[in-house]
Amino acid sequence: MPGFRSSTILILSGALSVALLAAPSCSRADQFAERKQQKIERCQAIDEKAYSTGMIFNPKGQVTMFERSRCFQDLAFAERDPSLCANVVERKSWFFDGSAISEVSCRKLVEQRIEKDRQDFASKDFDLLHRLRSVAFARNGNGKDFDFELETKGAMSGAYELKVLFSPAGGGETVSVHDETSRFGDTNSRKVILLTRTLLAEKLGTTFDRAEWSATVTMRFTKTQFNRFYFDAIPVNFRSSRLETRLRFSDLPPWKPESLK
Repeated sequence: MPGFRSSTILILSGALSVALLAAPSCSRADQFAERKQQKIERCQAIDEKAYSTGMIFNPKGQVTMFERSRCFQDLAFAERDPSLCANVVERKSWFFDGSAISEVSCRKLVEQRIEKDRQDFASKDFDLLHRLRSVAFARNGNGKDFDFELETKGAMSGAYELKVLFSPAGGGETVSVHDETSRFGDTNSRKVILLTRTLLAEKLGTTFDRAEWSATVTMRFTKTQFNRFYFDAIPVNFRSSRLETRLRFSDLPPWKPESLK
């Protein structure tokens, strides 16, 4: 992968503002609800009388249990949903203790999990969410394609949706040339994305390199299975960032071998 050098790329100037996207993010509530319902149905499909017992190496209170009840307790914990605990029935035995799989135990575990979520949420500094710091376009070393480089500033790991959009500088339809969700870690990051000539010609037209374009890059923290319990409480203006510039691909200087870092 070729390196980037100031003489071979169009860097977005500091005069360009990093604007926070005010538009509401696309909710995945229906997706999560559907996934939860599928799990509930899997638990419901388990025979109410099916059980395991005599598991002497299991934790205290889990030596015997109904399989259906264990399924619902695990699901209630994972979904932070105490209402599911109504489906958890303790299996009583003269010789084996199954008290850890019970409605009472289930509700207690869910309550503890919710409280830990509150503590985790309170400890997070959402100002550390990744935001775009700079973006740049360059000719690729093969002389035909183009590279898109972005740098972020942030320290909160998670999944972020990246989009690169182009529209004619004089006005016109906006076209997406790149749309992906990537994971960013707990430090500032740099990412290089290849934009092939074939892709750009398909998206923007065969004479794309001779036209002037308005380029918009957006980055959005996304809702996932792991952060869905606090995502909605994150202020919208912390979730997204945006950078814009204008460029003409034909004006990008050719890449040179000595530009390798």
